[in-house]
Amino acid sequence: MREIQLPPLSAITSQGGIYVVWLSDSHYYGGRAINFRARWRRHLTQLEQGKHLNKHMQAVFNKYREFSPEILSVLPLKEQIQAEEAWLAEHFGKKDCLNLSRSARNNTHLSPEARRKISLKNKGRKQSIDSIRRSSESRKGMRMPEETRRKLSEIQTGKKHSKEARENMSKSSFLRGKPISNKLRSAIVESNQRRKGEKRSSELKAHISSIMSRFVWVCHEGQCRRVLPSESELLLEQGWQKGRKYKPC
Repeated sequence: MREIQLPPLSAITSQGGIYVVWLSDSHYYGGRAINFRARWRRHLTQLEQGKHLNKHMQAVFNKYREFSPEILSVLPLKEQIQAEEAWLAEHFGKKDCLNLSRSARNNTHLSPEARRKISLKNKGRKQSIDSIRRSSESRKGMRMPEETRRKLSEIQTGKKHSKEARENMSKSSFLRGKPISNKLRSAIVESNQRRKGEKRSSELKAHISSIMSRFVWVCHEGQCRRVLPSESELLLEQGWQKGRKYKPC
């Protein structure tokens, strides 16, 4: 069985808009996406697992084993629904169109009950080794476009976690007292042994230094940790002190 390759990540495939997927020489499915490549990967994964919600797409894929995505137009999010409605008005009902609804708004939002059922169904599910390998290979060399980096940076600048969010992060982190498993400990030791004698470039040293300079030391009853300023605020409220040496009150 041949392996189907998605188009590589690029400035255009990481954007969103209207697309069509060809599942044979004549059968096709059209839709919209916030991120083309992520949407295509989700379609392909479900089809390869035989679990796609669109049974017509699944049947055609099982017969022809074809998956050829094509970008029709790159559009901002606010224009996508209207553009998809126009595309469906032209194509829905045609012999080889595999779309199940003429509305672009159907199934846009799942009910809380539907979300709960999906969550329960997926709990404990593990990816196959082959699926993990394909996912890893598809991400090799992947680099986020500079424009996307800039937008994400602007969104996060000045953003602060709520007190509840900080408490949840504190509870979930193994650095807050949860013991490291023997498996993880062995993996860390093995990784460190492989890196013995490895010399870091001056650029890497400077990069690590710039990252670590953002952290602050806090201590409490003989324990010292290096944490982000947002986390240190929560620890200080719990009786911790700034610095690398604990001074009893």
